Parts: sequence; structure tokens; C-alpha cells
Amino acid sequence: MEKNYNIEDEYLDSLKGMQRASAPAFFYTRLMAKIEKERQQSPVIRFLTNPAVAMSVVALVLTLNVMTIVRMTDTESSTSDIQEIATVIANEYNVSSYSVYDEIPSQ
Repeated sequence: MEKNYNIEDEYLDSLKGMQRASAPAFFYTRLMAKIEKERQQSPVIRFLTNPAVAMSVVALVLTLNVMTIVRMTDTESSTSDIQEIATVIANEYNVSSYSVYDEIPSQ
């Protein structure tokens, strides 16, 4: 005769071979060593690696970037001013479009 199992019986049968979980060897020793290592870090590093502080710094930097971009777009500067500034910078730092591949060696 075939037994009619319902879903609950199948779930209970699947739990028959379960055993208590065990930690690997020397787990407690390694855990305590890691905690002690973190305690020996400087307070500044521990403060900066705090997730709340790190996210606040990121949000502050992004806010400052957005504010800078908004202020730059609010000031109306003509394209000639921008081209003049670019020319001065290019002349000062010797920036040119010269490529090594443009030069053909003489043979």
C-alpha cells in the first residue's frame, strides 16, 4: 500500500538527518585576534571607516560638486573668454596636438 504524504510530512522527513552546526578549528582564537587587531587601530582610522561617517563624507563631496556645477552654469561667460583661457593654458604648459606618429623618419 502506498502512503499518501502531505507536504508537511515531506518537510519533516527532510529534517531527519540534520546535525548541530560546529565551528571550524581555532575559530574563537582567530576571531579574538581579529577583534584585538581592530582595537589596536588608531581612533582616526576607526572613525573614518565607520559607514555613517564615510557615507556622510561622500554625500558632502557630491553636494559640493553639484553646487559648483550649478554656480558655473549660472555665470554667463562668453565662448571667447573660454577659448582665450584655453589658449593661455595651452601656451603655458606647451599643450599641443603633436603626435609622435605624425613624424616620418628620413631614410
